[in-house]
Amino acid sequence: HDVSGIQSGIKNPEGIRMVEFPFYNALNAILAGTFTNISLEVWARLITISCAIITAFFLYLIGKRVLGTWAGLLTAFFYLLIPYNIYFTRVILPDPMGVMFGVVSLWSFLEFTRSDKKYLLITSAIFFAMALLIKPYLGFYLFPIIYLALKKYGMKSFFKNKKLIIGTIIYLAVVFVPFFIWRGWEAKFPEGIPFYKWAFNGNLIRFKPSWWYWIFGERLGHLILGSLGM
Repeated sequence: HDVSGIQSGIKNPEGIRMVEFPFYNALNAILAGTFTNISLEVWARLITISCAIITAFFLYLIGKRVLGTWAGLLTAFFYLLIPYNIYFTRVILPDPMGVMFGVVSLWSFLEFTRSDKKYLLITSAIFFAMALLIKPYLGFYLFPIIYLALKKYGMKSFFKNKKLIIGTIIYLAVVFVPFFIWRGWEAKFPEGIPFYKWAFNGNLIRFKPSWWYWIFGERLGHLILGSLGM
């Protein structure tokens, strides 16, 4: 319960934190409150580990569907065992849950393009919406979904088919409307919103030498590949 104004620069006596939608926090609180013999912190890590295992399984299914069994196994292997993910699949953070939602959404859409079963499309939209509610950057998962849609229907036939256009609008509405509602609610509590302008080049660091070092030296070289490139 952080009552400081360090994160937002505004006095925050209530200790409000308005970032991701609290799927992760709520599940953690429910489990810790129900099974009190296990601490809140341990439950949080168990949730993260469970999300990582589910993510690896669906990555395997995606890889298997696209390139074959070995590709699926290698995809799951690298997801679970590169140094960066060994750390981040055990942290007390909502990001692994968001990634899980995004991967399940992508798998559901991939299966929809093969079978045309509507429940898979609905599942994809719902999980994508939950992923965005946790972390907006998971919106990048929309690119492979667009690719799969164009691969299935083609650009020309897409714009000629009213059902496809209506279906796309409904899909995007299910995905983005909850996100904008949540963001609108968050905006009512500016004291709980951490400083974020740096992510949009607010400090003018982008493309400077220090920025390249941070991306390739620190993030990729040390954190993701474990310094030795392993």
